[in-house]
Amino acid sequence: RPLEMRFVADPPLAGVDGIILLGGSEDALLARYWGQPALNGGAERYTATAALARRFPEALVLFSGGSGRVTDQTTKEAASAADMLISLGVDASRLRLENQSRNTTENARNSLALVHPKPQEVWVLVTSAAHMPRAIGSFCKAGWAVIPYPVDYRSAGFWGQIGWDLPGNLGRFNQGVKEWIGLVSYYTTGRTQAIFPQGC
Repeated sequence: RPLEMRFVADPPLAGVDGIILLGGSEDALLARYWGQPALNGGAERYTATAALARRFPEALVLFSGGSGRVTDQTTKEAASAADMLISLGVDASRLRLENQSRNTTENARNSLALVHPKPQEVWVLVTSAAHMPRAIGSFCKAGWAVIPYPVDYRSAGFWGQIGWDLPGNLGRFNQGVKEWIGLVSYYTTGRTQAIFPQGC
């Protein structure tokens, strides 16, 4: 819950020049094998990006994500992401695809190098709420101040989630532990400037 509360949901937005969608909400290998989207629990990343694209029709839409697999760097999420975004109504001419990133640090660096945003431009970053602190820390470290737009929430307060959902609870626990370890790792290796980033 602290991870997801770090940034406000549905922040006020105006004059958006670009929308960045971080990968990780689709299984690219399954998508390639079956020839159709294979979204996971983070599908809100796509739906929120499509909604923002409709709200700001002049904004570019940048997808950032290659393959996080250690043994397979041939299947990239960006290819299937383009198909997914187009199917959700995003015009192909607005899309920019970054397909070399293997982690969040590379998402930030490679995206910045791809679009070269001007200092006055407003860019919005869409990713899962629990992942947003590490993502913002990575973009700040790369020198790009973006507006966090967290989605894919998993917590609803302690009392609201009491129940016998052992697999679901273990999944949330796993996600939380992964992000806390990621934050500590990124900070100790110099990939973020704060252990729990809250902005640039």
